Amino acid sequence: LITLAGHDNDGLFHAAQTLRQLVERPAIPTLAIQDHPAMPIRGTIEGFYGAPWSMADRSKHIAFLARSKANTFIYSPKDDPYARDRWR
Repeated sequence: LITLAGHDNDGLFHAAQTLRQLVERPAIPTLAIQDHPAMPIRGTIEGFYGAPWSMADRSKHIAFLARSKANTFIYSPKDDPYARDRWR
C-alpha cells in the first residue's frame, strides 16, 4: 500500500516526486517519509550574458526543477531586449 499526502497541492506534487525517485530503484523498502523543505524558496535564475536558452532547454530545466522539488524559476537573461529596452 502506498499513500501520498501533502500539506497542499504543492506538497502532494513533491510527495509524488519522492515516490518517482524511489521507483527508479530495483526495490522499494518498507518506509515512512516525512519530508519538509529546509528553505521556502528553492530554484534557479536564468540570468547571464549571451544567448538566452532555447525554449527546449528552458523546458528541460524546468522539468529538472520539478523533479528536484524546486518552486522558483526567475527568467532574467541580461541580453534579452524584453528585459531592458523593450520592457513595458
